[in-house]
Amino acid sequence: MTSRIKEAIFSVFGEINLPSINTKVSPAEIIKWKNHPSIRECYKRLFKPIKSKDETTTYMHCILQKLWPKTDLKNIPDVWIAYTVGTAEILLNPKIPNIQVSETKMKPRLKKYMKIVVRL
Repeated sequence: MTSRIKEAIFSVFGEINLPSINTKVSPAEIIKWKNHPSIRECYKRLFKPIKSKDETTTYMHCILQKLWPKTDLKNIPDVWIAYTVGTAEILLNPKIPNIQVSETKMKPRLKKYMKIVVRL
């Protein structure tokens, strides 16, 4: 599931805005990648509307649609949405010095996002 989420994130933002990164690079390379202006911009845009679409379609909404293209997003379990948002945060947040989704990193995010899941 995590791999599919990461693929959807890269697909939505595109290679120009979100350059790829190998999960096996050094921690210094990960920090350098996360601090790149384009990565920071993608992180800031996660819940912002996409300019070319209507005002309610956010980047996160598009990521969810890539993951479940034939499902009404209202029918996706909240825990899946929370896991997707948590994965995006771990991947893009420059304050988190790694890109690996671990139980330690995900547990507090699942609790946080399960409380505030807003239909995107």
